[in-house]
Parts: sequence; structure tokens; C-alpha cells
Amino acid sequence: MKSLRQFDLNLLIIFEALISECHVSRAAEKVFLSQSAMSHALNRLRQYLNDPLLVRTENGLQPTPRALEMLPEIRKALQLIERTLKPTELFTANTSQRTFSIASTDYFESVVFPDLVSHLQTIAPHVRLQIEMISEDASSSKLENREVDLVVGMDASKKIPAHLIAEHWITEQLVCLAGVANTEVGKNLSIQEYINLPHAVFSDLTGDHSSSIDNWL
Repeated sequence: MKSLRQFDLNLLIIFEALISECHVSRAAEKVFLSQSAMSHALNRLRQYLNDPLLVRTENGLQPTPRALEMLPEIRKALQLIERTLKPTELFTANTSQRTFSIASTDYFESVVFPDLVSHLQTIAPHVRLQIEMISEDASSSKLENREVDLVVGMDASKKIPAHLIAEHWITEQLVCLAGVANTEVGKNLSIQEYINLPHAVFSDLTGDHSSSIDNWL
């Protein structure tokens, strides 16, 4: 089997035309080649694939079984290349009707989301937002598979693949809350006092039910 580097990818377009038309002249017209150039390209394809691809019958040229098997896959490959090379459409906020999927924490939904929606109604009235609760796989499989467009609220210490874009969103200081009637806690709380006192630990919905502070302790 020859290397793909030795294969002229333009022959894929010619292959699709030949097998679709089953006629050298019509295939040549379809891809704007002369009949002699098309015949030469067919010979190159036959040599590379070690298959006649088109055989002469009483009903004219007919594709071989291998050619018929390859045709749908070649078409998919050509469509993928065409979509990839197609110029990216510019995003225009005031006319876009796109739906953006965001995986976020409930904190983002309650603190940021109301103002964000209000702002979008002004600059992008037709854009829709689909919110789902952040989950353990939201930053990896869902984001990579484009099931979500944005993940907000990820722990900065969490490692993400290098090809994903990460931007710092917010920094907040952890605090310890105590009831006003709790006489054992003053204005300051030492580590030892914290350890000795019973306390409730807040856990998020990313699957980690432990506290980073308790883990450190």
C-alpha cells in the first residue's frame, strides 16, 4: 500500500466524477478537464488502487464492486474538506439566532445570568441561551464534542486539554460563617479552633464532595 503522501488528492474529485457518471467524457466536463486528461487520471487511479474501477460492459462503463464501496466514503471525505475550507461566517450579534449552550454553577446562574440576559436582550435579541448544571465531564467530553459552548465555574486547579481555551473569570476568598450566638468563635478563627469545632462543608455538583480545606488539613 502506497503512502497517502504519494497520492494526489485531486484524484478524489476525479474518482467521484468518474464513478458517478460512468462516462469519461461526461466526467471530464463535470470537473473541467479534457477527455485525454481524464483518461490519464483514470489510469493513475487504477494503478494506485490496483483495481480497474470502471469496466466496459454491453451497457457501457460500469463501476467495480470496490469502486461502489469507495464512492460514499469518498463523497463524505470531499464534503468534510469542503466544509473545513469554507470561509467562517461572521457572527453578527444583533441578527444572530444562534443558541449557545452553557454549563455553569448555580452561583453563575443566580449572580451573573440575570444581568447577562438583560444585556443580551439589548445587543443580541434573537440569541438564545441554554443553561445546564456543570458536571464532572462538562469541561472535557462535552466541551470537546461541542455539546456545550462554554463552561463557567471550573476550578482553576483543574487540568484541561491544551487545545481548549481557558480564561480567568473570577477570584473569590473563602470565608467561614458562624452564627452570631456562637460564643466559641470570635473575630478570628485559628486553624486548631476550626478543626476542633463541628462544621458544615459546602460541596459543589462537580462530583467532588470533599472540601479543599479539609483535604489540606
